Amino acid sequence: MSPKVGWSEAKAWSYINEFEGPITARISRPGEINLRYFNGPEGNGNFLTKSEFFSPVDAYRGLNLELSRSNFALSRQEVTTMERSIVFEGGIKDGGSGVRQILIPDKSNFQFGTGFRYY
Repeated sequence: MSPKVGWSEAKAWSYINEFEGPITARISRPGEINLRYFNGPEGNGNFLTKSEFFSPVDAYRGLNLELSRSNFALSRQEVTTMERSIVFEGGIKDGGSGVRQILIPDKSNFQFGTGFRYY
């Protein structure tokens, strides 16, 4: 019996439904830096962005975190790609204009830095 790989169908659809418009698959290369907004200051997650926000309120609105009901974007951390990895990128459903999100299926290829709290 082979090990289970990937997400359940329900989990995959829940991620897909957080995008708006086309979703692009691309290769994230070593050294690429993205940002993660969360309650923090430590941890890891599947969604990143290149967008910088001035405050938690701006991040909360721009990333449409209202749907998560638990992420208030109180902290920000840098996430660095350590090994080539496929990521999915696209617009955020009901998110800020021009704000894009990056879904990382395999977090083991990324280094999650220590986050800092806005306040």
